[in-house]
Amino acid sequence: MTKDRNVIGVDVGATKIYAALVTPTGRIVRDARVPTETRRGARRILENIEEAIRRIDDRKVKAIGLGLAGQVDFRKGIFVEGPNFPKSFRKIPIVRHLSRSFSRRCVADNDAHCFTLGEAIHGAGKRCDTVFGVTLGTGIGGGLVIDREVYRGRDNTAGEIGHTVIGLCTEGTCGCGRDGHFESFSSGTGMVNRYREATGRSLRPSDIVRRALRDRAARETLELAAYSLAVGFANIIHAFNPDAIIIGGGLSRTAPLFASFRRELRRQLIYPALKDTPVISSRLGERANAIGAAHLAAAGAGGR
Repeated sequence: MTKDRNVIGVDVGATKIYAALVTPTGRIVRDARVPTETRRGARRILENIEEAIRRIDDRKVKAIGLGLAGQVDFRKGIFVEGPNFPKSFRKIPIVRHLSRSFSRRCVADNDAHCFTLGEAIHGAGKRCDTVFGVTLGTGIGGGLVIDREVYRGRDNTAGEIGHTVIGLCTEGTCGCGRDGHFESFSSGTGMVNRYREATGRSLRPSDIVRRALRDRAARETLELAAYSLAVGFANIIHAFNPDAIIIGGGLSRTAPLFASFRRELRRQLIYPALKDTPVISSRLGERANAIGAAHLAAAGAGGR
């Protein structure tokens, strides 16, 4: 990040928009939260993004970075689509729109990429060369940062760990409609769906965790989520051999899930040296996406 200027970072989720004025050292000067209001369509979402930026804007700011929950065409600055956004909010040239609205240089990327970058530069992974970030919540997102730059792959989808297949002989259906995906077992939505399949009832992930000691279906749902989480993380470690995996998102604070997960992860790893791969909780919390987006903007939208 440039040494003499603050930058704006914006985390655009399906429920809320979080905007922050960020210093070159990753400190947040001021921030703002605005409801996304996805049900009111694309125009209202864009208006709310602009409102969040205006609340913390500074005339000295030269760049704005956005992290969005969904697929982003990084080179063209287009938000392609996101599972929790309306159909009207597809193929949005969001970089061009905001550049015109604020007369600033803008950049947009996937939110999990921004999360990982924020943690790699200013958070739990700042002493690591290779960081894999995983966001555990309604779905599962992922990102890979190597030597302080996001690794994107050909279509900016590198790190999309939630849609890797971990179960070939299973009926666990993912939110994307395909079977056996990591996300279909270990995400919040996956846990809700697996519990409903077993009982016919719907519970929130937090309620499933609370009922695990006295409810057999809840306990088996939690055990499957933990086992699947270990398999998914073992795949990350075997494929990328990162210095650390950093986890964020609402489910990352679910202690019962991680108690058995860590034991199973060690069992899943084939080489003894891999068993010591650190799995670390996010240090930046809800600020990570915005801080990563700000760094991306300040660095001139660098990446591989």
